[in-house]
Amino acid sequence: MSTQRSAARCRIVFACVAILSGAAEACLPHTKCEVAIVGGGAAGMHTLYRLAPLLGNKVCLFEKNGYFGGRIRDIQSPNGTGKFAAGAFRVMQTQTVLFNLAIELGIELQPAAYVESRVFARGAFRSDTNDFAGPGNPYPSVGPPDFPDYSCVGPHNHPGCFADALFHRLFSNPGPPPGKDQAIEDYALNLMDSEHFQFLKDTSRFRADFSTNVDARSFVDWAREESAVCCLPYYPVGGMSVFIIGMLDAARANGARAFSSEPVKSINKRGRRYVLRTPRRLVTAKNVVIAVPPGGLRHIKGSIARRIRTQPQFKAIKPIKVVTIGNWWDAAWWGTVDRAWATPESNFKFNFIEFPHSTYQKEQLATRSVYDDDPRTIKLWVRAYKAGGKNAVNSMIVSQLSEFFPDADILESQITKTHFQEWRNGWHWLKKGVDFSNAEIAIWALNPLIDERVSLVGEAYNPNRSSWSDAAYKSSINTLNQNFGLGLPCASVVADGAGLKYVPFNDPNYQCPARSK
Repeated sequence: MSTQRSAARCRIVFACVAILSGAAEACLPHTKCEVAIVGGGAAGMHTLYRLAPLLGNKVCLFEKNGYFGGRIRDIQSPNGTGKFAAGAFRVMQTQTVLFNLAIELGIELQPAAYVESRVFARGAFRSDTNDFAGPGNPYPSVGPPDFPDYSCVGPHNHPGCFADALFHRLFSNPGPPPGKDQAIEDYALNLMDSEHFQFLKDTSRFRADFSTNVDARSFVDWAREESAVCCLPYYPVGGMSVFIIGMLDAARANGARAFSSEPVKSINKRGRRYVLRTPRRLVTAKNVVIAVPPGGLRHIKGSIARRIRTQPQFKAIKPIKVVTIGNWWDAAWWGTVDRAWATPESNFKFNFIEFPHSTYQKEQLATRSVYDDDPRTIKLWVRAYKAGGKNAVNSMIVSQLSEFFPDADILESQITKTHFQEWRNGWHWLKKGVDFSNAEIAIWALNPLIDERVSLVGEAYNPNRSSWSDAAYKSSINTLNQNFGLGLPCASVVADGAGLKYVPFNDPNYQCPARSK
């Protein structure tokens, strides 16, 4: 065959499309889709799963990683008993959307009540954070909070009540609401004295809330909905990734296409169709669902991605970096403790430790020895890992744990496996001083470019549920209903006259009936 005929055939069989600079792309295979989904985390996979019965192989998904799930990632245990979480970990009792999905996919959720905590603040250990307060304790001037709508006096008291009441005060304050240029720390200090606020910070398991200039108005809206997250945690057998696996298998059974290790490099518009480029193919689609967080979208080129990045709503979103380190051990040295954390002003280099307490988890002899969102201590773990790998990290962990649990005999030789995970986009808040509410971001994400058939889904674009995986699922449901007409239950953005409104899950108007098994 002549060179000219070969070139002509290449032009017919393959899409060699000039993008941006006008220089011809390399001759890449052409994949045609009705809907192209960029990103295979919870939101992207759920979107694929729901569209697959309707569109079959006309819906396709592209994931940059060699695995699907994004921040839902479980690591195989060395003893062969299952997987342990490097990312999303649990489902809470009130998260109906996930319980319904578990029933739909045949996933077993094991309830496991918290048994024993160990907390360090101001040089002392306690199992109940209430016991840090009062005369003779590290916070002697902090007494039982007694607000009209939340009291810890007498029969109203419960373990952790003092911190719960102060957290509740952030969104139940009868006085002026947060100002536009207030971080949550500034606003909190308007509501309580510095000692009570220090108590609230020091008994919290997370640090970035109060140290990264999070918008106070956004945080208060989140806290109001977060307060309804209750009460018993549930853990899926197989880890949270069984949700991803179940949806992927079902989507593929319906003909949907999903590609891993295939990052989307650019998203452009040609005529009435979108052109997506990966290292392996050119993709054309009528609709695009972008299921990558803002940090990932910054690495995607092309006119569509660039236009989204210029939107003020996009710029308002603030990613929080998180490090998790999982260790597997040859024996369970931690006894009945299931949670531990330390004040950031201590010498301990972690915020939070999680020990296994569901039946499935206990069999794996694994701990999440570091779960850290404090910018100061994250740097220490990242530096140690880059300098000395897992050995350096294990040395730090054993040193920290031995000091935190002086009665336990903890040795590096007991560690059978270590997994280090740096999540650059662990979860998302809004930046201080932005012009948008959480609800407005969720509605904007449905159609960030008014004249395009493009939407954004994921936890980052549903800030009222920041840090939870159900944020991603609800974001997907919102897009599926508003942009594809599916009419699924459990949407948090619904039609309101001529417009749209956000409905928190603790609102009486929120529609998410529990499925029966």
